[in-house]
Amino acid sequence: MPDGLFCVVVAIDDHDTEARRQTHKATYAEIRAWIEKIYIQTVTNLDISRAKQSCGLQTTKYKGRQASGKYADPRRRLDKEALVIQALRHFGLL
Repeated sequence: MPDGLFCVVVAIDDHDTEARRQTHKATYAEIRAWIEKIYIQTVTNLDISRAKQSCGLQTTKYKGRQASGKYADPRRRLDKEALVIQALRHFGLL
């Protein structure tokens, strides 16, 4: 093999794929409720949307009125996004 490259062999014979299969797509309300129940913190739809985008998950396009442009974009709350990522793992989306 060329210098700097290596090979990894992984056996997944006993891996339970049925346990990781997504059976229900969690809604934003379910994600917010789970985070509030487990971590006793509240998150916004913006926190959920940003966390989904950072993980490469699809988000729906906003169909309402477009922003006027005179408002500043709220700062990212990385601690809240970390909670959302935990919720996404709980619901099997990651």
